[in-house]
Amino acid sequence: MAQATARPATAASVPPSPTPTASLEPVTVRVFARGLSFEPSSLVIPSHVPVTLEMVNEHDGVLHDIGVNVVGGGRTDTCAGPCTSSFVFAAHVPGSYQFFCSLHTEMVGSLNVQ
Repeated sequence: MAQATARPATAASVPPSPTPTASLEPVTVRVFARGLSFEPSSLVIPSHVPVTLEMVNEHDGVLHDIGVNVVGGGRTDTCAGPCTSSFVFAAHVPGSYQFFCSLHTEMVGSLNVQ
Protein backbone atom coordinates (compact mmCIF):
# COMPACT_ATOMS: atom_id res chain seq x y z
CA MET A 1 0.00 0.00 0.00
CA ALA A 2 1.46 3.36 -1.04
CA GLN A 3 1.64 6.13 1.51
CA ALA A 4 0.68 9.67 0.65
CA THR A 5 3.40 12.22 1.19
CA ALA A 6 2.89 15.92 1.62
CA ARG A 7 4.16 18.05 -1.23
CA PRO A 8 5.52 21.54 -0.78
CA ALA A 9 3.18 24.31 -1.90
CA THR A 10 3.75 25.52 -5.43
CA ALA A 11 3.15 28.97 -6.83
CA ALA A 12 -0.05 27.73 -8.45
CA SER A 13 -1.46 26.50 -5.13
CA VAL A 14 -0.62 29.58 -3.04
CA PRO A 15 -3.06 32.46 -3.35
CA PRO A 16 -1.41 35.68 -4.53
CA SER A 17 -0.70 38.39 -1.99
CA PRO A 18 -2.87 41.47 -2.32
CA THR A 19 -1.24 44.25 -4.28
CA PRO A 20 -0.51 47.24 -2.05
CA THR A 21 -2.65 50.24 -2.89
CA ALA A 22 -1.80 53.91 -2.63
CA SER A 23 -2.72 55.65 0.57
CA LEU A 24 -6.20 57.10 0.58
CA GLU A 25 -5.29 59.74 3.13
CA PRO A 26 -7.02 63.08 2.50
CA VAL A 27 -4.95 65.77 0.78
CA THR A 28 -5.12 69.54 1.26
CA VAL A 29 -4.04 71.84 -1.57
CA ARG A 30 -3.75 75.61 -1.13
CA VAL A 31 -4.02 78.04 -4.05
CA PHE A 32 -3.55 81.80 -3.75
CA ALA A 33 -5.66 84.29 -5.72
CA ARG A 34 -3.27 87.17 -6.42
CA GLY A 35 -4.51 89.87 -8.75
CA LEU A 36 -6.18 88.03 -11.61
CA SER A 37 -4.15 84.84 -11.42
CA PHE A 38 -3.73 81.74 -9.27
CA GLU A 39 -0.47 80.68 -7.63
CA PRO A 40 0.47 77.97 -8.20
CA SER A 41 -1.07 77.75 -11.66
CA SER A 42 -0.61 73.98 -11.91
CA LEU A 43 -1.66 71.25 -9.45
CA VAL A 44 -1.15 67.48 -9.31
CA ILE A 45 -3.48 65.40 -7.15
CA PRO A 46 -4.06 61.67 -6.68
CA SER A 47 -7.24 60.04 -7.95
CA HIS A 48 -9.82 58.49 -5.59
CA VAL A 49 -8.62 60.58 -2.62
CA PRO A 50 -10.57 63.29 -0.76
CA VAL A 51 -8.97 66.62 -1.65
CA THR A 52 -9.60 69.85 0.24
CA LEU A 53 -9.01 72.69 -2.20
CA GLU A 54 -8.39 75.88 -0.28
CA MET A 55 -8.34 79.27 -1.98
CA VAL A 56 -6.60 82.12 -0.17
CA ASN A 57 -7.86 85.36 -1.71
CA GLU A 58 -5.17 88.01 -1.23
CA HIS A 59 -6.84 90.47 -3.64
CA ASP A 60 -8.08 93.16 -1.23
CA GLY A 61 -11.79 93.86 -1.68
CA VAL A 62 -12.13 91.76 -4.86
CA LEU A 63 -14.46 88.76 -5.14
CA HIS A 64 -12.94 85.39 -6.12
CA ASP A 65 -13.79 81.71 -5.88
CA ILE A 66 -12.17 78.52 -7.15
CA GLY A 67 -13.77 75.53 -8.83
CA VAL A 68 -12.68 72.39 -10.67
CA ASN A 69 -14.19 70.91 -13.83
CA VAL A 70 -13.88 67.24 -12.82
CA VAL A 71 -16.83 64.90 -12.30
CA GLY A 72 -17.54 65.10 -8.59
CA GLY A 73 -15.79 68.47 -8.36
CA GLY A 74 -17.33 71.69 -7.17
CA ARG A 75 -16.44 75.21 -6.22
CA THR A 76 -15.89 77.35 -3.15
CA ASP A 77 -18.11 80.12 -1.94
CA THR A 78 -17.23 83.53 -3.37
CA CYS A 79 -15.45 85.83 -0.95
CA ALA A 80 -13.94 89.34 -1.06
CA GLY A 81 -10.27 89.38 -0.10
CA PRO A 82 -8.56 89.01 2.13
CA CYS A 83 -10.34 85.74 2.87
CA THR A 84 -10.08 81.96 2.65
CA SER A 85 -12.65 79.54 1.23
CA SER A 86 -12.48 75.78 0.61
CA PHE A 87 -14.38 72.69 -0.51
CA VAL A 88 -13.74 68.94 -0.59
CA PHE A 89 -13.95 66.72 -3.67
CA ALA A 90 -12.52 63.49 -5.07
CA ALA A 91 -11.50 63.05 -8.71
CA HIS A 92 -11.93 59.44 -9.78
CA VAL A 93 -10.79 59.62 -13.41
CA PRO A 94 -7.11 60.37 -14.06
CA GLY A 95 -6.48 63.06 -16.66
CA SER A 96 -5.94 66.77 -17.26
CA TYR A 97 -8.54 69.25 -16.04
CA GLN A 98 -8.80 72.91 -15.05
CA PHE A 99 -9.38 74.90 -11.93
CA PHE A 100 -10.91 78.33 -12.35
CA CYS A 101 -12.49 81.44 -10.88
CA SER A 102 -16.12 81.61 -12.02
CA LEU A 103 -16.02 85.43 -11.85
CA HIS A 104 -12.85 86.04 -13.89
CA THR A 105 -12.53 83.88 -17.01
CA GLU A 106 -8.81 84.63 -17.33
CA MET A 107 -8.15 83.00 -13.93
CA VAL A 108 -7.49 79.35 -14.81
CA GLY A 109 -4.94 76.72 -13.88
CA SER A 110 -4.18 73.13 -14.81
CA LEU A 111 -5.22 70.21 -12.62
CA ASN A 112 -3.53 66.87 -13.29
CA VAL A 113 -5.22 63.88 -11.66
CA GLN A 114 -2.96 60.83 -11.40
